[in-house]
Amino acid sequence: MIGLASQGSKILAIALVAVAMTAVSLSVSGILQSTEKLGSSGIILESAFAPLPPALPTPSPPPPAPEVEIDVYEDLACTTVQSSIVWGEIEAGGSSSVTIYIKNNGDVDIVLGLDSENWTPTNSKDYTTLLWDDYGTALSPGEVRGVTLTLNVDPDCPPMNSFSFDVVIIGS
Repeated sequence: MIGLASQGSKILAIALVAVAMTAVSLSVSGILQSTEKLGSSGIILESAFAPLPPALPTPSPPPPAPEVEIDVYEDLACTTVQSSIVWGEIEAGGSSSVTIYIKNNGDVDIVLGLDSENWTPTNSKDYTTLLWDDYGTALSPGEVRGVTLTLNVDPDCPPMNSFSFDVVIIGS
C-alpha cells in the first residue's frame, strides 16, 4: 500500500505542478498587459555656471535705395528744361530731328531707354517711327549726353492736320 500511496502522491504532485505552471503563466500574462500613463512637468533653470549667450548685434539699417533720376534739357549747359518737342511740318516720306540733352541727376549709373505713348490720332503711330542715336552705354551720375531724336514718316501716310504723342525717356 505504501507503494500505491507513493504512486498516488506522485500523480497528485504532477497535477499540482501542472496547475502551478498554468497559474504562473496566467499571472505573467496579466502583468504584460498592464499599462500606466503618468503625466510629467517641470521647470529648467539657468545654471549659475553657464556662460551667457553673446548678445545679438543690432542690425544696421539697410543702405539707402539708389536714386535714379533723369532730366531733359534743351541745351548742353542744362539751363532750360525741355518740356515739349515741336516736330514742325513733315512731308510723307520725310523726317524731322531734334537734339535733346539728358542729365543723370541720380547717384548710380543708368542706361537710357526710349518709348512713346498717347498717340493722337491713334493711327499716326502706324505711319511713323521714332528713333534716336543713343546706343545703350551707361550714363554716370552728373553726366550729360546729347541725343538726337528722329521721327520718320512713312511715304504712304495720309495727310494729318495735326498729330501728337508723348516721348518717354527711361533711365534704369
